[in-house]
Amino acid sequence: MSNNDASNIEVKVYKSYPLGEGILASAFVFCIIFINSFFIHHWALEAQKGEIREGLGRAAVVIATAINTARHDSYRHVEQMQSPEYKEDDMVLQRVVEAGAFIYAYTSILQDGKVYFILDGSPPGDVNKDGIEDSSDLMEVYADPSPDMLEVFETHKPKVSKEPYTDEWGSFISAFHPLFAPDGHFIGVLGVDVEAKSYFERLAPIERASYRAYVNGFFVAFMVGSIVWFLRKFIFVINASRLSIYDRFKEK
Repeated sequence: MSNNDASNIEVKVYKSYPLGEGILASAFVFCIIFINSFFIHHWALEAQKGEIREGLGRAAVVIATAINTARHDSYRHVEQMQSPEYKEDDMVLQRVVEAGAFIYAYTSILQDGKVYFILDGSPPGDVNKDGIEDSSDLMEVYADPSPDMLEVFETHKPKVSKEPYTDEWGSFISAFHPLFAPDGHFIGVLGVDVEAKSYFERLAPIERASYRAYVNGFFVAFMVGSIVWFLRKFIFVINASRLSIYDRFKEK
């Protein structure tokens, strides 16, 4: 081939940006992994929360059937706490608390716009050492009832908290179930509480698995970006060498 022929040859120049392309590939992969992990995390949490709430609701139904609703309306004076009837009825909720699934179990009524405790399964004293008496007396005012409890007083329909509620005794996920007398009239509400700490402990494995997925996604994205950077850098070097060889060939 003559020099004139060589000088007429055009060599295509391929543009390559190894670092930018590597970062873009990493970002794309991480976004895909993050979005998938986020939705898995979200729906797994919702499923677990739903399972917990359904369990609380079912337990409240069973406990409500064990309460002597025929006598419940007769308890209105603190002196009645010493009566055999009251102690027998209160023992039902004491056994619920002693079983360990619930931190508190109680019944209440709404009278003159205020909520009053009737039965309370909590043992006397301050078991959790928070400076507040755990048990409540008959007709003791519940100064800060949850909106879910008040809703049950209004609708006479069961309700389970969607998120923890905090009052003077702590933070809880609660199930509330209406109580009806044998003749069918509404007489009060049963409440059972699970500590928010226990609730979040049951959700913790899903949270940890999700964080691991995010971290693993970051490293996968980093590796993909590194590979793209290396390959594009290698191509860039090859292309530069090819142009250098062509330039030397033209000079001859």
